[in-house]
Amino acid sequence: MQDRKPLKTRTYVHEPSLFARENLFYVKLAGEYHRVSDYRIERERMESLLVIYVTEGELTVCLGGKLMTAPAGSIVLLDCRRPHSYFSRQPVSLRWVHIQGNAVFAYAAQLRRRMEKCVIEQPDGLACQAFLGLFGLLQADHYLENSVSVAVHRFLGDLLEELQEKEYRPANHIMRAAAYIRENYMKDISVNDVAELHGMSVYHFIRMFGRQYGMPPYEYLTVQRIACAKKLLLFSNQSVKNIAQTCGYQTAAALNHAFQKQLGLSPSAFRAQQRCQNATFNS
Repeated sequence: MQDRKPLKTRTYVHEPSLFARENLFYVKLAGEYHRVSDYRIERERMESLLVIYVTEGELTVCLGGKLMTAPAGSIVLLDCRRPHSYFSRQPVSLRWVHIQGNAVFAYAAQLRRRMEKCVIEQPDGLACQAFLGLFGLLQADHYLENSVSVAVHRFLGDLLEELQEKEYRPANHIMRAAAYIRENYMKDISVNDVAELHGMSVYHFIRMFGRQYGMPPYEYLTVQRIACAKKLLLFSNQSVKNIAQTCGYQTAAALNHAFQKQLGLSPSAFRAQQRCQNATFNS
């Protein structure tokens, strides 16, 4: 008896009932490819949310004129109402599902708002398990409409929760980084130091910090140092050099440059101006 080689492609076609079309999530088309080479799909429009789970190799996805790479273990989400394509020149294995239903694009919009791109690399175990559970139902001989709808809902819900959690985690990191800057601005710290300390790349840190605080972290650091310098200029007789060192600047020239950029005048001029105004007010 000869061993059968696994099929390179397999497609699952289901015809949902009118009830499913009107009330449930449903899947008309799904499939799996095993180590297919020179694979390419181009599509102008289809009324579905396409989910691709890459299990081996690497898939290149084009959406909105942007190329994205989906390595093994990643999930791709494509709103097929927009023109798109995906391809691989090297052997690639994947499973795909076209999800349809009245609420699917509302889910797609929620997911898209939380995704920087349509590829989710290394999704957590719950989302992957939910997808595999859904796919198992689609492989069965009998299409169970209610079970498939529940499985789709579970998968999309798990994925949305994962993205919301990822959205929350960086916010916590950024808040801690901002607190660190406020508590340590007087030291010789840099944006690179703060990013590394909080486990982020400099690029990601700057982008996420700007999104949360409306300014890049180096500007936030400058704001803390300038606020400290202004207070000391107003309420002490320390020299500009000493104030600069107290507020985290290595030289008076560095403080002077920051002051000129932020306020349009030097620290000495700021001190003289404020004292003159106070004297006028008190006379």
